[in-house]
Amino acid sequence: MVEEKTFFALCVGRISRSRNTNGYISKSSNYFFGEKTRRFLFAAANVIQALGDGFISDLQSHAVPASKIVVIPPWLDTDFIRPLQRQNSFSHEQGLNGDFVVLYSGNLGLSQGLENVLFAAKILSHLQAYSLCLCWDGANRGKLVTQASELGLQNVKFIPFQTRERLPEVLATSDVSLVSLQGGIGNSSLPSKTFPILASGRPVLAVADKESGLWNLVQQSKGGMCVPRLIQNIWLKPSRFWNNHQNCAVRCLKIRGSLLYNFILVNQPLINSRPFYKDL
Repeated sequence: MVEEKTFFALCVGRISRSRNTNGYISKSSNYFFGEKTRRFLFAAANVIQALGDGFISDLQSHAVPASKIVVIPPWLDTDFIRPLQRQNSFSHEQGLNGDFVVLYSGNLGLSQGLENVLFAAKILSHLQAYSLCLCWDGANRGKLVTQASELGLQNVKFIPFQTRERLPEVLATSDVSLVSLQGGIGNSSLPSKTFPILASGRPVLAVADKESGLWNLVQQSKGGMCVPRLIQNIWLKPSRFWNNHQNCAVRCLKIRGSLLYNFILVNQPLINSRPFYKDL
C-alpha cells in the first residue's frame, strides 16, 4: 500500500509588511497577525517558490532554510505578449500616437513609490510631446491624481483599468515602460510586470534600490536602465531613450531575445524544478 503524503508548495512574489497610510511599517494588530500567519505558512510548506534571487536572503531572515527555497521566474505566454506596432488601436484611443510615452501599467499602490515619478514629470513638463501614463488602479491612485493636479501636470495621463485582452496593445503603446519600487523593499518584492514588459520588447526604466531583485533582473536581461530612487536620476534617464527611440524595432527584438534566452531557454524554470519537487 502506497503511503499518501501531503505536499504543500508556497509561491512567494512579495513578502508583504503592513504599512500605515504614509507607507511606513506599522506595528498594529494586523502586522502581528500577518507575521504569525507568515511564520506558520513558511514552516508548513515543503517548498517555497521565489520569483527571483533577491527573495532568498529575506526568506532566510524569516528562518526559512535554504533547502526549502527554489527560484522559479513567473510563467509567461510569449505568444500572447509579443512586440506590436507602437501605433495601435489603444494608443489611438488615448491620443498617444504623436507623443513619447513613458508608461506605468500596474498597481498604483503604496509600495510603488510613484510620488517621486510625478515630481520628475514636473521637471519634464517643458517638453512638448512627452507623456507619462499611469494605467490601472490601486490604493494610492487618488493621492497620485491629487498630487498631479496640485503640481499642475499637463503631461500626466491616468488611464483606467484595461482588460487582459488589451494588455499587449497597452504595453506596445510605450516608448519606455516604468517599473518602480519604494525604497527598502527590493529584496522582498519583485514586480512580475517586468517580465511581460520585456516580452513586449519595450525597454524598462527601473526605479529601485541598487542590487535589489528588480535592479539585478533588468541588468541581467539588458532590457533597460536602472536608476536609484532620486528625482534627478528619474527625469534624466527617459531622455536617453528619447534620443534613440528611432531604433525601436531593432531594440525590441534584442530585448525580447534577451528575455527568451536568459529566462526561458537557459533557465527553463519548470523543467529544472522537477527534480527538486520529486525529491521532497
